[in-house]
Amino acid sequence: MIVLEGGNGHWHPVPNAQFRAAGLVPPGPELRIEQQPVAGAVAHLSRGEITVTVTTPPRGAYQAPARPEILGRARELRGVLLMVTHTVEPGELTL
Repeated sequence: MIVLEGGNGHWHPVPNAQFRAAGLVPPGPELRIEQQPVAGAVAHLSRGEITVTVTTPPRGAYQAPARPEILGRARELRGVLLMVTHTVEPGELTL
């Protein structure tokens, strides 16, 4: 679900307050790919899966399958990059 805001005859998506509170930023000038973790999210690696839990209210977990080489690289880098989008239909993705 996303929130839409009307203005100038158009609807625009509004960044989710939960993600902002966690330290995530929308695409644009604020976005910086850094080596520092955001304060409001924690990643967990398990066999065949990466889970990112957003720890700010209302809290939520996002899971994705991951091949061993992806898990290995995440361990080497000591982190993962989380991107949340409303423009991709998960059912259309292939691994």
